Amino acid sequence: WRALVQYHKTIGRDRFLRREEREGAIWWHFEKHIVVYALAPTCATVPAGCACADMEGQPLLADGSLAVSGAPIYFSH
Repeated sequence: WRALVQYHKTIGRDRFLRREEREGAIWWHFEKHIVVYALAPTCATVPAGCACADMEGQPLLADGSLAVSGAPIYFSH
């Protein structure tokens, strides 16, 4: 439930742009955010200038890449 609430708070009415698969993860691109998700453990490169948060909105510290596995990660422009 908390993950769904966070999704609506983060994405809200942000317009969907495209979906892509790279780095072993699925990337959903919106106007102001990117949601990254993977079923199998992988690492995703953090886009330049983006803040990172977990599925409940807690900030994540990243040094260029983040582990992704089973829970969405939000990148905000």
